[in-house]
Amino acid sequence: MPDCMKCQHDESVARELGCGDDLAPKALYSILCSACGGVGCGECDAGRIGMRRCPRKLTERRPDLHAAVRAFLYFDEYKVLPAAGGLLDQSASLVAAFDVIRSEKLAIERTRAEKAEKEREREEKVSAFKARGGVLGGGPGRMR
Repeated sequence: MPDCMKCQHDESVARELGCGDDLAPKALYSILCSACGGVGCGECDAGRIGMRRCPRKLTERRPDLHAAVRAFLYFDEYKVLPAAGGLLDQSASLVAAFDVIRSEKLAIERTRAEKAEKEREREEKVSAFKARGGVLGGGPGRMR
């Protein structure tokens, strides 16, 4: 994910991260395909769409997206909706935006959990290796 502090101080980093007028040369992150809901279709790559624009720049250029993300964050943190009433009293576009944002939030959390699990497994293997005195497998000349 782009680091805003880096691109605000270095124009070459800003270009690389899609923070300027041009798109980044390669995808920085991916989002769930809204056409198929992540199942996979002709519009996406295995249910994801690569994004080549800084997410902050996307919301700066689209005040409606910025407002939807901000409303979701308030709802997620404080359980406060932007309009009086319940969820069904909100605009259909806001509810749809909440669905997409929530899905992305869950995908990010899942990715972080998977990375943490892989790191934990790696650390266990390193610990086991060190416990064996740095020997692979069960003894001299044996590798498993």
